[in-house]
Amino acid sequence: MVAKWSHLGYVNRLRCRAQPLYGSDKLAIAAKFYEPILPVPAFDDRRPNWESIRIVNSMVKSYTQRAEDSSDMIDKFAVVTPAAVALELPRFILAGYQPAIADLPLAFDNVLHQASVKLQIAFPDPLLLQYDCGKLQELARLLREKKAGGH
Repeated sequence: MVAKWSHLGYVNRLRCRAQPLYGSDKLAIAAKFYEPILPVPAFDDRRPNWESIRIVNSMVKSYTQRAEDSSDMIDKFAVVTPAAVALELPRFILAGYQPAIADLPLAFDNVLHQASVKLQIAFPDPLLLQYDCGKLQELARLLREKKAGGH
């Protein structure tokens, strides 16, 4: 009985590890037909007007369209700020890509702005808090009086 189960396990492992083998000629033919699927705004109109490509490209959303579509969801559900923020993360993740990123326009990451702002906590300057709140203004006046009186 143990031999049967071990043999079934062996056959299962062989079947799960199986990978198709393609010759270099088939891979070269497939590479000729490779065309990245880009959203319609990025579609190159200088190429022949193939309707099938236009249909496929219309199914892919641009980053701006994705940001617009998900803005309501971000407004509703991006409420929990992370416990820790890794400020230096881009420096490690994008190491070696600095020249390519430097060549991009300044607005290339505008689509991420709403989501990143919703997950941040902004603390105002303490002086502004004092001047915006009447109770804090009065407390500041009373503390200055006490300090001047030697307390």
